[in-house]
Amino acid sequence: MRLVHLSDLHLGFRQFQRQTPAGINQREADVALAFARAVDKLIQIATEREMRPGEVYSPSEGAYDEFAAAFPYQETEDQAKAIADVVIDLAS
Repeated sequence: MRLVHLSDLHLGFRQFQRQTPAGINQREADVALAFARAVDKLIQIATEREMRPGEVYSPSEGAYDEFAAAFPYQETEDQAKAIADVVIDLAS
């Protein structure tokens, strides 16, 4: 799992009133460029991830049942469907 933090506390900061040749606030232009680079990198990472084969995972029924029994709550119909969908996804 990769977490990506994309923010800038300086977005909109106009202390120096610098502008690009196109008349855009320089700080905003810098943030937009950094954001575009981050998006490009995320696309690259996602593409590389898609090209890599994953491992098929099939949980043993007994182990999963034991794990699920440790929770004191009964799943809702939606939760049970989501769990089943994830298990199917992991096994494909």
